[in-house]
Parts: sequence; structure tokens; C-alpha cells
Amino acid sequence: MPDLPIQVAILKKAVNTYLTIAYPGGNIPPIVQERLASLEPLPDLAHVPESCFEVSVCGGHTTYTLRLGQPIYPHMKLIVEECPTCGGQGGENQKLQFRADAHDSHLHAPPGSPDAAPLAALRAVNKQLTEAIETAWVAQGIPTFRDFLRQEIARRKNLTPL
Repeated sequence: MPDLPIQVAILKKAVNTYLTIAYPGGNIPPIVQERLASLEPLPDLAHVPESCFEVSVCGGHTTYTLRLGQPIYPHMKLIVEECPTCGGQGGENQKLQFRADAHDSHLHAPPGSPDAAPLAALRAVNKQLTEAIETAWVAQGIPTFRDFLRQEIARRKNLTPL
């Protein structure tokens, strides 16, 4: 399996930020610790091996996933994916972005059912966590999809019509 064009130190920083925000008490589940064990011995300047992630390809778009969860919802993920405008081009020049994914959009409860309010509360917590994680990543210089969108909008505002 190939390595991703991202240094281990950057992934570790992103993971540590995610875990600090998602698990403020520091009680990281053993299964999450096991998933991250393969990162520990890697040198900070090395590129991250693809084998550290769950990898999925859809329509030529590759997504690299670490299922890190949060205390009340184990399915939340840290995702590394290709920049939308890079088109999967060029190894070292390929830009990868980080995204916190609540992975809860597929959950549904009929309005008024006993599950509706708890599901809404879970989604609110997940939204708050993903926003806090991605905001922290941007502050640390870790590229995110939201940051890409902000930059793209600013770039388009600065374009002058022909």
C-alpha cells in the first residue's frame, strides 16, 4: 500500500486535537487507542502509510478514514480526502484535507417518536464537536474542507469579469 503525501506529525497533531476536543476527560476507548497504535512508532517526518486508515474509493475519489468516535457516539470519524480541485493529480503535489464527520445523517426518527428528541440532541452534540475540531485544525494550519471553501470564495470574489 502506498504512503499518503502527508507527514505523520501533521496527522498526529490532527488526531490529538480531535481526541482532546471529543474526549475532554481523556477517557479514550481502548478500540480507538488500538486504531492509533500503528502511528506511534512512525517518525514524524515520514509519510503516513495508507494502511493506517480505512480506505474507500468512490467515483475515483479516495477517502481515508479513522473512526475515532466520541463518548456517546462511536461512529464519528476523522477523514482525510483529496482537495476537490486537485482531481487526484500528482503525488507530492496532491493536496489533502481533513474533515471531522459526524456520520449521523443517515439516522432518522419519525417526528414525535420517542427517538426524535434524543437523535436531535445527538446531532447537535456531533455538530458542535465537528465544528470545534475543524476550527481548531484551521487555527493550527491543518487544511480543512471548510477552509478550502473560504479560500475558494475569497479567490472568486477577487476575480474580475472579462
